[in-house]
Amino acid sequence: MPAQLAPRLRVVVADDHDSIRENLRYLLNSESDLECVDTVKDPVRCVDICLEIGPDVLVYTFELDACNEASAAGVLACVAKDGPYELLLHAIRAARPQPLPV
Repeated sequence: MPAQLAPRLRVVVADDHDSIRENLRYLLNSESDLECVDTVKDPVRCVDICLEIGPDVLVYTFELDACNEASAAGVLACVAKDGPYELLLHAIRAARPQPLPV
């Protein structure tokens, strides 16, 4: 019997640059365990879409203040845009909710 596959992590990409949003959507969707469920351009829309669809993760920014605010709000990881893509993937995967012990 095949093992139960873990559900894909649902990610929202928020960035004010169209090309960055679309590149991240493409890159994330190319990973078998990740799914970009939406992209947004501005912070207000980001909050709205997060409340609407409840993604699992993503804060990815140049702004240290945004990381600090996100951490205070309970975000598990914040990745700087100038870091390598592998660091972003690692941070997203590390935020995967863990099953409760039985």
